[in-house]
Amino acid sequence: MGIHKLMSGLVRIIAKDVFEDSVRAARWVMNSGLDWIIPRAPMLRDGPVTGDYHVGFVNGELGNRLARGNFADFILKQVDRDEWLHKMPAVSDG
Repeated sequence: MGIHKLMSGLVRIIAKDVFEDSVRAARWVMNSGLDWIIPRAPMLRDGPVTGDYHVGFVNGELGNRLARGNFADFILKQVDRDEWLHKMPAVSDG
């Protein structure tokens, strides 16, 4: 079992309400009729923008930490791009 599946399972058990709230929020955004991207991050850590991060979907290839600077960099770059439009990419440090 990958770390992402393990963590997801633990969140569903330990913080069921938090997990259900995030699912409801994602559904609301997806059904809003607006353009959207829902970026997902693993454990955030303090850190600057390095530009060295991976973007993809939750699987064993992504890491389990992300610098806040890199997460902000990814989000800001999406303002004028559509590569991840109507998707929920996961971002992690490289």
